[in-house]
Amino acid sequence: MAEGKEGFLRSAYFGLEDRYYSLIDFLNDKLHLPVVDFFVNPIESRGLPSFPFFVALCLLIVGAVAFFVFPSFGVWGATTSLEVQVLSGTTPIDGADVALWRDGNSFASVKTRDGTALFSEVPLQGDYSIRVSKTGFETLVQEVVLSGEAASLTASLRALAVPSATPRPAFNFIVNVADSAGTPVSGALVSYSSPSAGGDSGRRITDATGQAVLALSKQDQILMLSVSADGFVDGSKAVQSRQAYAYLTLLSASETRFQDNGDSSDTTSGDYNDYSLPVAVDVRVFVKDQQDNPVPCTVTLYDSDTGEALDSDRQSSGAFNFPSRVYSGSYVYMLVQPDDSEAFLEYTSGEQQAIAGTTMEFEVALEEKTIASSRDISVIVKDEEGNGVSYAAVELFSDSTNSKISSTSTDSEGNASFSISSDVELSSFYATAFAEDFLPSNIIVSSSSVTLVLKRVLAGNNAAFEAEVSNLDKQAVSGAKTVLYDENGRFFGAPVVESDLNGFAQFHQMPVNKQLRAKAKYRSQVGSSDIFV
Repeated sequence: MAEGKEGFLRSAYFGLEDRYYSLIDFLNDKLHLPVVDFFVNPIESRGLPSFPFFVALCLLIVGAVAFFVFPSFGVWGATTSLEVQVLSGTTPIDGADVALWRDGNSFASVKTRDGTALFSEVPLQGDYSIRVSKTGFETLVQEVVLSGEAASLTASLRALAVPSATPRPAFNFIVNVADSAGTPVSGALVSYSSPSAGGDSGRRITDATGQAVLALSKQDQILMLSVSADGFVDGSKAVQSRQAYAYLTLLSASETRFQDNGDSSDTTSGDYNDYSLPVAVDVRVFVKDQQDNPVPCTVTLYDSDTGEALDSDRQSSGAFNFPSRVYSGSYVYMLVQPDDSEAFLEYTSGEQQAIAGTTMEFEVALEEKTIASSRDISVIVKDEEGNGVSYAAVELFSDSTNSKISSTSTDSEGNASFSISSDVELSSFYATAFAEDFLPSNIIVSSSSVTLVLKRVLAGNNAAFEAEVSNLDKQAVSGAKTVLYDENGRFFGAPVVESDLNGFAQFHQMPVNKQLRAKAKYRSQVGSSDIFV
């Protein structure tokens, strides 16, 4: 039997070889191609048959044609499919963002359905990894190895630590109300509310010392204060709760004269003292998506010089009006925080200068939040023993303009998470942290996760001091917003403080042996101190 098969193969080989030589004769004699002189004779003169070499040459030519003309048959152009199953434990996760990266660049992105994401026609060549993210879970990055067969893998996501259900400890915010002579006003009604997520609201009555204590649930919110008392003109202001206290000076109704047109005269006192005569300017803001649809959001106006929150409001219509909130000559910017933070990115505008007789307008088209357009940032706040600092106010600022990019507070483990625009490059912004019983601090964000260590307030490592604010005539300026910068011109977590009736802005529990500079602003007038320690 074996000899029969061998004889058959030998006969087939020689039959093919005969056809080969007939082809050689045809090419050499009929077509006058010198295949005998240049191919057959050089091989067979060495005692080797030329037919096997001919077969090898044909296979090489066919392979080359397949490689360049039909890439799907070649290794370099082959494709495959990849199925990613996203689980939490054994439970499939729907709506997770699964991004496939190739050679360090985003290749494709899909959302899971029934816990599964499918990528088809994926080229075999390249270094691949997947990035899986879902709100409430840690982001997972995993390398992927592809072969000629369909690939599948499982991505197991870990749920983020849930903050303790224990309510946050009450944070007391002090409101001091006085008349233009500095006499405390008792029995004044202090109303407060906050547009910030989870913000507080309520009412308090000032005591005999003109003080009202607001028990807040958190430090990182904007408060809209309104004060009314019999015999006085109502007063209001927007403040950052982490500055811990605010002064409001009420103008006696008898001190304000109104002209026939309803405008008050220039004879005022207290917080309305006549250091300058800038004109109040209205601000309008319009927020839409890329398809020109209004976006429900919160808009906060900030003073560019001090970082003070001037006003804040939430509207579902995307249209905002802030009447008389900015003085002419001042520079302001705004921060837009969309209600749907999973669909849109926060936005920080460029600064604009308020001009008398005009209305300042900002028009914003929010960018949709995608894996490509967003960047996840984690700021971990710890004490010197490595313990997480819970409920610390953490803010991100541009290092070139000191404009606020975003803000949040740490969870019970000291973690603060941000999702910002990918256009904001690492090392171009910094984070500040402020927590009760700790010294404020800051850090340049040079990677997607940074750790900021706060020092506890201890005897000898902190000091209280006053910044005296006066005008060019050496008169005390009350109601001036005062802020501290570090030696690099950055905010470092200290709150904005308002100067009192004697022109003093009082700072407490500030770090010692640190170079600082104070800047004060009243309406549109700005002044800075020299660097001090």
